[in-house]
Amino acid sequence: MTENIRDIQIGTVVETTLSATRILGAACSELLSLDPRTLPAPEKLGDASNHQSLLFLSDDCSRGRLADALAKYALAAGHKVTILTQLHRQLPEGAEELFGARQDEAFLQAIFPKFRKEDGAPRFTSVVDCGGRNLQDARQDLDFFSQCASHILFLSNDLVYDPLRRGFPTTQNNAAFCTAPDSPWTQLRQAETEFLQAPTAGTAWTVLRSTMLLIDEESLDDLPPFTRRLEAIRQEQDILLPAGGHWLIQPLFVEDLAKIILALPASPESQRAIIDCAGPLRMEIRQFFELTAQMLHKRFLPCDLPEAGMLEHHPEYAPFFCHRLYPLTWNFPNLPKPATFPAEALKKILLS
Repeated sequence: MTENIRDIQIGTVVETTLSATRILGAACSELLSLDPRTLPAPEKLGDASNHQSLLFLSDDCSRGRLADALAKYALAAGHKVTILTQLHRQLPEGAEELFGARQDEAFLQAIFPKFRKEDGAPRFTSVVDCGGRNLQDARQDLDFFSQCASHILFLSNDLVYDPLRRGFPTTQNNAAFCTAPDSPWTQLRQAETEFLQAPTAGTAWTVLRSTMLLIDEESLDDLPPFTRRLEAIRQEQDILLPAGGHWLIQPLFVEDLAKIILALPASPESQRAIIDCAGPLRMEIRQFFELTAQMLHKRFLPCDLPEAGMLEHHPEYAPFFCHRLYPLTWNFPNLPKPATFPAEALKKILLS
């Protein structure tokens, strides 16, 4: 719907404030008018006869939300799932639990036999690192967990891009990355770089770099300042939106990410690569929350939060507050293209 972004010249550098680079996407009423009969048919979950065995390294810092969501989808598709976690919680039904810390080398060595088959071959088709944050985590994936699987998947995100130097839409030809010392996004980019520098003769790997990821209801609160926006919408209270929420996003539904993960082992041409994963529709973050309010039959009460001073005290917020745009074409023919529109994702998250 917003294929032609006329307000920004592709590949240019935007160094002005958010409020000075306002872009209007599709009207929220247009998004709500999508006829479900015209949307792509949902893909089948997969053929369980060609089942995989996956080890998810849990994102315990966020209570395992991403690992659990991906594991639930894989289990529904008939695959075997093991989750390594040090967080006590109810895992998806059917998942095997390995309870311990990935940083505990003695623990990992003790359970290493669980990672191998009787013939000594790796037990898992893929190890999916949902909680990797830095260089050490990437090295552990390549040095230790590579002995446990045929394929390593490292889940990154697009906050690694420098918000003042990235192009619109962002491509391999105009990417620029965070370099600020002690930034968590600089550390995450260092983890990505470790994979790029890995020996070509080692285990196959793929880095999936997602943009704004829709996992569950808490995903709507995963934007600075980290207020309870969904609860505010339900209570018909003001919704705090920096710069009025006038920046573009391409939300990615977690099930679309799961489909890509399950397809990667059979797609060797997509391995040893970093893949940007974004949804099929561009819209303003303001419109996203307006859409949320309309789906809940609540009034939408946006409150403009001035950006002046906020980024000075929290420079790590900056990558959230820029246009997070990617080409709408998909250059990986053997991987399923993300196809879930925001309205459909919100329906599954909020109303199912």
